[in-house]
Amino acid sequence: MEPSLTEIAESIDEMSMVAAHRIGEVLGSRTVLKSDHSPACQIRSLRHRVEGAPNFRVYGVANPTLDGIRSVIEMVWSLRGGRPVFWHNMREEPAIYINGTPFVIRELERPQKSMLQNKGIDRDTLEEMEARLKEDILREAKRYEGAIMVIHEAKDGQFFHLWEHIDADSVQTPLELYKFLEADGYPVKYARVPIADGKAPKSSDFDTMTSNITSASKDTAFV
Repeated sequence: MEPSLTEIAESIDEMSMVAAHRIGEVLGSRTVLKSDHSPACQIRSLRHRVEGAPNFRVYGVANPTLDGIRSVIEMVWSLRGGRPVFWHNMREEPAIYINGTPFVIRELERPQKSMLQNKGIDRDTLEEMEARLKEDILREAKRYEGAIMVIHEAKDGQFFHLWEHIDADSVQTPLELYKFLEADGYPVKYARVPIADGKAPKSSDFDTMTSNITSASKDTAFV
């Protein structure tokens, strides 16, 4: 029998208890959903600072929130005379948006370390994993009165956990999020090109990006 939200709230270590009972295909036992934002990652010397989109330059950015994506698009639009945006997501690990904030999967004991089994993953496999991760989250939330436990990082580098109350509309894969923005009138196209952190892109990655660049209109801004 699964513990209730009330029983978990009374336990000494909520996160360990919740993680031990996870049974998802992607969100499995002893894994956590970590917010993909670190308060300390923002480079203070950058000329333009966009809230929710750390280290935005012309044009690159850490994994942004939904509001951060909107802010980047609006900034490019205003600075460059209404240019459309073609957004390339190069993260190589499955991510999910919960109430507009990006989260990634981490091992319970090592929340600051990427999971190595994602190395070399292709786009189709990665986006299929993200779709299954969304299913895992919605399924688990049904066991906890519509809530999912996640962890965040504080400014001092310490991790803390909390409950996020969700519904089917507040959990989105990155692909769903950008389709939502496009349908909402934002001039953005989206492509996933997973590239291993700290390694050179594969020749196929260059082919994909070159094809996207040459097929876009000449006034397109690339992020």
